[in-house]
Amino acid sequence: MPDFVPRADVKFNTFARRFCTVMAELAGEFNIAPSRIDELLAAQQDFAVRYQCAATFRSPAARYAKNEARKTLLRLIRAIAGAVKITASEEQCARLGIPPRRRRKAPLLPRPSTAPRVIVRRVEGRTLHLLVCDQNGKAKPHGVSAAAIFLVPGDTPPTGKADLGHPRHTTRRFIKLQLPTDLPPGTKVWLTARWSNPRHEVGPLCNPIELRAGYDLAPQIKRHDTASKIPLPRAA
Repeated sequence: MPDFVPRADVKFNTFARRFCTVMAELAGEFNIAPSRIDELLAAQQDFAVRYQCAATFRSPAARYAKNEARKTLLRLIRAIAGAVKITASEEQCARLGIPPRRRRKAPLLPRPSTAPRVIVRRVEGRTLHLLVCDQNGKAKPHGVSAAAIFLVPGDTPPTGKADLGHPRHTTRRFIKLQLPTDLPPGTKVWLTARWSNPRHEVGPLCNPIELRAGYDLAPQIKRHDTASKIPLPRAA
């Protein structure tokens, strides 16, 4: 982060004068001792005088005195600014000309701990109309950004990541999914899904649902969808 203190003497003089003036007004709000404020104001006045002398006479002695006065004032400004911005608001920091305190970042979202609930609402040919929701039939859980849906042909349900294949990702509740056209009618297909968070960390898979390609799937899904008796929401 760039330093909030200007390097050029002319800008530093303006900054220090404003900082000391505002700090004298706000000292009571930050419980700064009056003696500390007096020391700060005296250092600012000393630097202003020695800065003017150095600009007028341009001698090595005047420049040295100016630089020493700047070091003393800068040390006081940094010490007071560091103590003040712990509790200062953004408005107060803007008046003082100092950056606000860096806020802690929001905690990282955890990995999804629950599996989604997948319901086939109706079937039109090889098109599945699905509802993907939490176990209560509502929207995605907190911290979940998308769902990955898998269609796995085979006689047995998938047991590992290698058996899943490529997923279909969705951020919506109501989606349409096409069964592969190369599957002969009657082929057994397993439908499963899992949640993922914004960091692409995935949760557990839901229980696979057995389907048959080319058949009316709704009666089979009703037997498998026994999570709850909550009525399904209507599609918009």
